[in-house]
Amino acid sequence: MFCLRWKSDIWEIHEGRIDTITLNGDSDLPSWGYSDRVLSGNAPVTSDAQMTLYILNVPLQDNYYFRRLADNVACMSFFEIADALRSCNIPLENAVLRLIYGCALMYTRKRVFPSILELSSFAHHETKGCIFDMAGIKTDIIFSSNNPILCESCCVAASGDQVPNEFLATVKKEIQGIKKHLYYQIADVIKLHPLLALTLSSIFAIILGTIGSLVAAYISK
Repeated sequence: MFCLRWKSDIWEIHEGRIDTITLNGDSDLPSWGYSDRVLSGNAPVTSDAQMTLYILNVPLQDNYYFRRLADNVACMSFFEIADALRSCNIPLENAVLRLIYGCALMYTRKRVFPSILELSSFAHHETKGCIFDMAGIKTDIIFSSNNPILCESCCVAASGDQVPNEFLATVKKEIQGIKKHLYYQIADVIKLHPLLALTLSSIFAIILGTIGSLVAAYISK
């Protein structure tokens, strides 16, 4: 997974590996959903890791995409959000990275994952591309999974919990790398500026043709 190659001064993956664990037990909620209780019973914890994050592809309780299972154990699910990300050519890993940075900042603020009831004090309902967007409408996660930001209101809240400015600056710098692959970045620019793209491609074709002619003339001599 791309997350293994990600370089960060904020967090690191325990022992440099991601373990795959079978989800045992049947779903206990409508629409094949899994409750916090069932997931907690299937979530072994690494004692020497500060945080444990499980990544699933099943419906979670109340149709959330992120749930806290214990003090420093949480899970996220790609259920329904994976299709939204793929439709916008956003790598699934981007959503994972976005959530990891959010978890790292929450942990730095409180030394524990907040409960579901407390999450509203960390996340904001307004969707503005911030890693703390609530994304109550799941498809809104696309806005914080490509070129995400850490908004000023979240910075102020973190500073109020004595999070160092240097830590916040590092988070802001590192999340700038959470973006689409280069091919799709270029494709987005072309969609936004089709006339400019057409002009540049025409100029490039003329330059390339001229260079080809000069090379052919030089070879013929």
